[in-house]
Amino acid sequence: MATVPGPRGRATFAILPQLRRDPLGLLTSLAATYGERVRIPSVTGHPVLLLSNPDDVAHVLVSNQSAYGKAPTYRPLREVLGNGLLTNEGESWARQRRLVQPMFARRNLLGFGPAMVSAATRLADSWSTRPDGTVVDVAAEMSALTLDVVGHALFSTDLSGE
Repeated sequence: MATVPGPRGRATFAILPQLRRDPLGLLTSLAATYGERVRIPSVTGHPVLLLSNPDDVAHVLVSNQSAYGKAPTYRPLREVLGNGLLTNEGESWARQRRLVQPMFARRNLLGFGPAMVSAATRLADSWSTRPDGTVVDVAAEMSALTLDVVGHALFSTDLSGE
C-alpha cells in the first residue's frame, strides 16, 4: 500500500473540502496528479484506492471479487435497499450475481443503448422545460430514470408511473 502514490500529510486535509464540494472533480484531479492508482487516506484508517486502469478494475470486480468486501458504509444501505447486489456479500451475493449475469451479456447490452438514450433524452427534455431556479431532487430523478431504462430495456414496458 505504501508504494501507491497519493496525497500525504497536509495534502490529505486539503482535499477534504473538495471531496464534499465536488467529489467527481476531486477524483479526476487525483488521477491526473498521481496516476492510475491513487491511495486516498480515510478517517477509518483504511485507505481507499482509486483505480483508473480497466485491468485493475477488472481484477477487483471480476477476477477476484471474493477477496474484496464491501465498505462498512454500505451496511446502512442494507436497511433501506435490502440484500440486493449492491449491499449483499458472500455466497448469497454470488448466487444473486449468477442469476442476473445473463442479462448483462454483450448480446443483451447492445439492446440497452437505445432505451438508455431515449430515457435520458426524455429526462433532459423535461428539465429543459422547467423554469429557471427550479429545484430538482436528483436522487428521485435518477431513480425514475433507472426505472424507465429497466422497464424498457428488460421488460419492454413503461414503469415511469410506478
